[in-house]
Amino acid sequence: TLKSQLVRLADSLRALGRYEVTLTLPEEDNRLTDIALLNLDRILSEWTANAIRHARATQFALGARTRRGRLTIYFYQNRTPFSWRGKAERGGLGSIATRVQNLNAAVSVKARKGGALFVLRLKLHTQAAAA
Repeated sequence: TLKSQLVRLADSLRALGRYEVTLTLPEEDNRLTDIALLNLDRILSEWTANAIRHARATQFALGARTRRGRLTIYFYQNRTPFSWRGKAERGGLGSIATRVQNLNAAVSVKARKGGALFVLRLKLHTQAAAA
């Protein structure tokens, strides 16, 4: 489930002992297909690797919420301001862009409070078709 993915990611960051992590879980665990969950797992893994490797972040806030049939997943890192409109590029960002497209979702990254806020939005009624 998405909740278990987010918990696992937060726990793995905390276990390293170098990161402060805040986790906000959605009230309900939305039914997502296995393919959607796999894509989300890979997107979050790539974004986490980028935040550690390139941004050298020390604090993370991650979570998800559902509102009006839309799932929003967010991931904040505190160290490097960065903006990205979700268009395909080389390397990890290209991989994220492709997976987001496969989900019929949208992603953006905006510089916030000295860091960057990654936001992925997914219409819940369309994700089954994307699988």
